[in-house]
Amino acid sequence: MMMYRVALMLFVLVMPAIARADEPRVMIVSIDGLRPDLALRADMPNLRSLINDGSYSFWARTTPVAITLPSHTSMLTGVLVEKHGIKGNDDNAAANEKILVPTIFDLAKAAGISTGMAAGKSKFSIYANGSIDHAWAKSGTSDKVAGQAVNIIRQFKPRLLLVHFPEVDGTGHSKGWGTKDQIDAIERTDKALGMVLAELEQQGLRKDTTIILSADHGGSGKTHGKDDDRSAFIPWIINGPDVRKGIDLAQFRELKIATYDTFATACHVLGLPLPEDTDGKPIIQAFESVDLMNAPATKPAATQPVSRTNPSTIDDAGNPVAAIFLSMPERPGPVVQPYVGAAVDPDRYPQAGIPAPQPSSSSDTLALEGGFQFNDVISADFNLMTDIGPGTQPTRQSE
Repeated sequence: MMMYRVALMLFVLVMPAIARADEPRVMIVSIDGLRPDLALRADMPNLRSLINDGSYSFWARTTPVAITLPSHTSMLTGVLVEKHGIKGNDDNAAANEKILVPTIFDLAKAAGISTGMAAGKSKFSIYANGSIDHAWAKSGTSDKVAGQAVNIIRQFKPRLLLVHFPEVDGTGHSKGWGTKDQIDAIERTDKALGMVLAELEQQGLRKDTTIILSADHGGSGKTHGKDDDRSAFIPWIINGPDVRKGIDLAQFRELKIATYDTFATACHVLGLPLPEDTDGKPIIQAFESVDLMNAPATKPAATQPVSRTNPSTIDDAGNPVAAIFLSMPERPGPVVQPYVGAAVDPDRYPQAGIPAPQPSSSSDTLALEGGFQFNDVISADFNLMTDIGPGTQPTRQSE
């Protein structure tokens, strides 16, 4: 009997993570330095599969500085560089500069969502501050990153995963943007992406995973940076269980997509409330369940922002509640519980104050449902580009 108990305990300790089928999941893929036109030139069957079965734009913009660490931090916090405070772009900056606002990993961790990261540059260690359950950040090839991502998916199945491929950027700096060498690096990275997608499928997670694929900047010559459109434009592709298929988001004329929107859209999928000073917006036009016909034409039809200092609601006991409001476009999925709790650690994030998500004692929940389908549009004079309206305003950027 004692041996049986010991064996059972060992089985529990080594048993791999088991994912619930009804849990929304997000994988953010960043192909460092991927200029949109080069993605179209290269042979990228895996990226094209995400486009064909998803929504996309090749006119998204990164931060004005267009360098790796500040731009990725904006991608993962949803705010301008001036707000998150990361100005440097090397390991020294990663060790000494402090992110002044919560990352999506911080918000997810506070909500009980498992997290992971596989990144091909060591400076990404700046994000591994305790909010990433399983993190790997070392200099390496796209294949090496893919292998680490596959291991994290197979063993731990995090609901939020960042995968960062470095090789396209490295080849741009050594050989030049748009060269044959860089095209070869892009194609190798696409094969590495295919390894990660195959593992999601193998683990039965692909059907529940929303993938957002983007970049931190483009480039020209052998560099990248501010005041250069070839550095500023990035691809933005979303694919997942509730995403419209084959939709070029440039059809929505007033919609301007920026890197900050990656954070906001991932929060939308995971049911995380947005801080009130978020510069990004959920790209709701990409989702099947959003009723675009009734979406406001001049205001973001998105998650109601949660005040960092004055939460918008309180529960019956007088505790601040950071919840998803009824004004948010409804989307399918499990019931979402409101959250209550104290602010995010002010010592770590002096500019933050969003209530840390904890299960509420309140029994109130918000049931989320599906809605509009493009097949529902039957009017002969309906014009997709003008009649739906943008539903958002352009993201604010510094000069």
